[in-house]
Amino acid sequence: MRTLSFAVTVLACLMIAGPASSEYRAFWADGFTAGFYTPEQVDTLISRLKESNCNSIWPQMRKSGDAHYRSTYEPWARQNPQHFDALADILEKAHAASPPIEVHAWINTCAVGGHLSPDHILNAHPDYTSISDAGVAYDNEAMKIDPGNPGAADWTFRVYLDVARHYNVDGIHFDFVRYGNAHWGYNPQSVALFNKTHKRSGKPAFDDPEWQQWRRDQVTNLVRKVYAHSKALKPGLKVSAATICWGDGPQSMDEWKKSSSYKNIYQDWRSWMEEGILDINCPMTYFSNQRHRDYWLHWNAFAKDNRFNRQLVIGSGIWLNSIPDTFQQIRDTREITPAGGQADGVLLYSYAGTNAASESQKPDYNPEFYSALSKASKHGDPPFSEPSSIPAPRAKRKAIVKGFVLTDPWLAPVVGAKVRLSGSGGTREMTTDVTGFYAFIDAPAGEQTLEVSMPGFKAQKAALRIADGPQILTANRYLTSAARPSGLISDKWIVSGGDNAFRDTLYLWNPWQQMGRKVPIAKQPLPFQPGDRVAVADLPGGLAPAVRLIGIDEDLRNLLPPGETMPIAGLSKDGCKTGQWVRLSGTAKSLETDGFVLSDGASDVQISARDLRDGRGFTVGTGEQLEVTGIVDKEGGLRVCPTGPDDIVRKNKA
Repeated sequence: MRTLSFAVTVLACLMIAGPASSEYRAFWADGFTAGFYTPEQVDTLISRLKESNCNSIWPQMRKSGDAHYRSTYEPWARQNPQHFDALADILEKAHAASPPIEVHAWINTCAVGGHLSPDHILNAHPDYTSISDAGVAYDNEAMKIDPGNPGAADWTFRVYLDVARHYNVDGIHFDFVRYGNAHWGYNPQSVALFNKTHKRSGKPAFDDPEWQQWRRDQVTNLVRKVYAHSKALKPGLKVSAATICWGDGPQSMDEWKKSSSYKNIYQDWRSWMEEGILDINCPMTYFSNQRHRDYWLHWNAFAKDNRFNRQLVIGSGIWLNSIPDTFQQIRDTREITPAGGQADGVLLYSYAGTNAASESQKPDYNPEFYSALSKASKHGDPPFSEPSSIPAPRAKRKAIVKGFVLTDPWLAPVVGAKVRLSGSGGTREMTTDVTGFYAFIDAPAGEQTLEVSMPGFKAQKAALRIADGPQILTANRYLTSAARPSGLISDKWIVSGGDNAFRDTLYLWNPWQQMGRKVPIAKQPLPFQPGDRVAVADLPGGLAPAVRLIGIDEDLRNLLPPGETMPIAGLSKDGCKTGQWVRLSGTAKSLETDGFVLSDGASDVQISARDLRDGRGFTVGTGEQLEVTGIVDKEGGLRVCPTGPDDIVRKNKA
């Protein structure tokens, strides 16, 4: 049995470090309590961070499958009826601070229950729900989606990348990236894929080792997929996770594999650090310093010694502690273990619940706490007496090899395909996830061979040359059971107009060949949006083309409208092509059923809302002077299609 005396002995062996000149000093700011619901609350938040000498903030932008920002996919948070873009406001004010304050968007991953909107993920897609072996959906904590369901995994991945691509955040942050407990995860599609992959049938027992590892892999696969794509989109973006530390902390690998995190909720965050699919681990070591100081110290030591040259920012449950006890825990985070393990800062939970309450003291937003962090007080020496810079990443970034394995020609995910990367540096293997995705993080430099195999399909092999240093190599593979590929697939397309704006229509642009096209697409649960990289398979027999997302990357720059307006006459002949963005200036000459005719005095063009979704239309008056941004459509007659009213700017009356 562990005792406090053991913890004291460990402490005596530690090297004691004073306040660091470079460390994370941050708060988690939850979205369930008013802290950033209005511009005034954001002003107060930034003011308190500056007063406390904090240099970063983790605000909760997605709580329950909702948004405190402009989401492409999900409804506004019910606490935000005014549709205030809290993330944009926090970013503007935090980055303008002196010194700037980092912003890491905190996004709940699997816990999504509690929103009544018909557009909410669990209302629109109840088939995504994680259920128990008894068929129960609520796990006494929250309704959750199941990462073993391909649609749920894809939706969640897109939610994270939606924030990364549209906001200048410093980081994206996983929370609730796990199952509810060992009896949950029995989503029918996940069970079916498990059985197909392992050549089994029936419902596996909750403690079946293969079934436990399957669920563990689904959580890890989601983290890996977000990580790899975020680095392709924004190499400097930091990916972090709030990780579980329940009960006493492990002191060996055997104890780690018996921990709740590994064994019961399938969150193997130690392996995430070892693989390198997290930049920052934020263990939630929420313990009272008076009641469970030994638990706190054991988890601290384990996390510090299993950092694998990534960053570690230790979470402290300050709502459980007095202010002096919180200060003691902050000092503990600066200690170095006998093995040389150390942390990179502290993350305080929470901005609202600052310290343990007494009958005479309300815990929410206690001004005494923020002041005491940086100024001498009755609570003792301030732990943040001087400002501190953000510590530089510890690990040298290396190459990432990523891709999807899909069927040719249907573009269906190949689940469980074996992918091997071999050459200088040895051999690494993995299997594709439920969306057909794989990624090798920190791939070795030099000549490498990528091999993909799956029973029933023709194996593929390709040579790769990997540079020494940060590089993203995308190697999508299309498997066929025939002796030769179908030749129907093209994967050089970038979405220029997606079905988040258009009704069952995609406009595509190929920046390499400077050509575009328009394809019909049946309504699907997850809309494409501009910047998505897709593969298109032109199917035989008059079927609509198959379209599959294969990437989100720096090709966004090819979709931006030109800086200057072009003459309308330039749209004719080969001056512009379907799928190309243009900006036009002119006068509304006449009105039509689904739009109007724009004239610049020399030429006319139809501005059409024919293919727009409901609610995306626009209204103009004859004679108005306008600047119009839209997508060229030459199929069925020349016209330009704005994506909605924001693409039409009124100048002045003629």
